[in-house]
Amino acid sequence: MVFSPILGKDIPEGWNVIPLGNIAKMSTESISPQAGIIYKHYSIPAFDDSKLPVIEDGAEIDSSKYLVPSNTILVSKLNPQFKRIWLVTAADNKSICSTEFLPFCNNGVPVEYLYGVLNSAAYHKYMIQCSSSSTGSRKRMPPELCLTYNVILPPESIMNLFSNKLRAVLKHMSETLYENETLRATRTHLLPLLMSGQATISD
Repeated sequence: MVFSPILGKDIPEGWNVIPLGNIAKMSTESISPQAGIIYKHYSIPAFDDSKLPVIEDGAEIDSSKYLVPSNTILVSKLNPQFKRIWLVTAADNKSICSTEFLPFCNNGVPVEYLYGVLNSAAYHKYMIQCSSSSTGSRKRMPPELCLTYNVILPPESIMNLFSNKLRAVLKHMSETLYENETLRATRTHLLPLLMSGQATISD
């Protein structure tokens, strides 16, 4: 272990301390949704409801949004005491998100490693400490402070090993979310039929 004057504590020898902005960047390209175009909308309510995006016509979306590229990590700046973090691995030009999300893209490191940093208890604590109140009940993380956080960066071999293991976990989590949504939709469809007698368990 060696002492890091930046962090004021010991870190493993051969590891570095760098600003988050060295391995991440913000993707804040704005878009005004158009009526008649179907979007995959990553919103705060959608995250809280099922952690799955909502498929919506642009006519139903009443404000500008951010375009979401593939391999983007969405972190809510609104009331950061409630952790909301969303990894979007596959997106298209109709994938959008609320401007209450901070869209992080990886820069020179695996996206899974960046996800690990942003999902850590230390970064969550940093967001809470930096958040300012706009009203009595709403706090927001100032975007300009997001990338100044100091990250401990391990050697590439360790970072890749960590990322490979986390990739499998995140894939399983995503598959489980979609499976749960399918089961929920099936229940919603079948329950009225069972209660009315139109269908039975044997059916």
